[in-house]
Amino acid sequence: MRLEFSFSKIKAIARKEFMDNLRNRWVLALSAIFLLLTMVMSYFGGAQTGGDVEFHGFEATVSMMSSIAGLLLPIIAIMLGYASVIGERENGSMQVVLGCPVSRNDVILGKFAGLGLVMLVTIFLGFGVSGLIVGALAGFAGALEYILFMVLTFVFSMFFLGFSLLMSTIANKRSTAIAGGLVVFFSGMIAGIVLMGLWVASGGDLMSMVDPNTGAIIMPKFPDWVWAGEYFSFMDIYGMAGMDLFGTNDFMGFEMDYPWFVNAPMIFAWFLFLTTTTFLGSIFIFDRKDI
Repeated sequence: MRLEFSFSKIKAIARKEFMDNLRNRWVLALSAIFLLLTMVMSYFGGAQTGGDVEFHGFEATVSMMSSIAGLLLPIIAIMLGYASVIGERENGSMQVVLGCPVSRNDVILGKFAGLGLVMLVTIFLGFGVSGLIVGALAGFAGALEYILFMVLTFVFSMFFLGFSLLMSTIANKRSTAIAGGLVVFFSGMIAGIVLMGLWVASGGDLMSMVDPNTGAIIMPKFPDWVWAGEYFSFMDIYGMAGMDLFGTNDFMGFEMDYPWFVNAPMIFAWFLFLTTTTFLGSIFIFDRKDI
């Protein structure tokens, strides 16, 4: 496989992908959704834990918003990427594109960059504008951590975009491509439940999660292999990283005892590795695909 690229051709393909989504109003619609959700969660989210109904700071906003973003962003990324290659193969336009003086590497990189730009603008516009409003109303303490959370969110979403692009190069039908994306989405959702079941099956005691004096639910000290497995519970590990950016081990209302390898830099590197791997896999497979 020769990694030969033409920047001008990549730029042209990326621009087309971005402008297509801009004309379809995907960018503005998604940005508005995240702006609205962030504002709503910042204002009303405290009521879920008995707090006041008012705008909360960045740390509380991220704590409440990360669970929703962890579900919505993967779906959005999958919907953006699943038909990017197989859709053009099915309607015949891919043969026209490859008939031009453009390499297959340029096509994949251009599509990945263009769709990635859609995610970047969506996240930074939606979270950024809402962050300015929240900061103006509740204070700018934790603003740097909030910006880092937006960067983490972008890398997190790029993994799902990269995987959906990979499935789009592998599959011979759109239905297969979107099914592959949904498999990794749902597997990431249930991985934590599976790990909990394996922990119990290996001798873990569920009763240790209940304080005998107060009856409150507490987090036991899980073995390291459970925490290592959490790296495949993509939505959970994303939320943990978001809170670790603010220097807290609170996750979903529980104080967590993380081992040394569960922290924001490691989780960021993990999603960056997954994004790079799926992207290179797309290039490798598409270069050998019979169009």
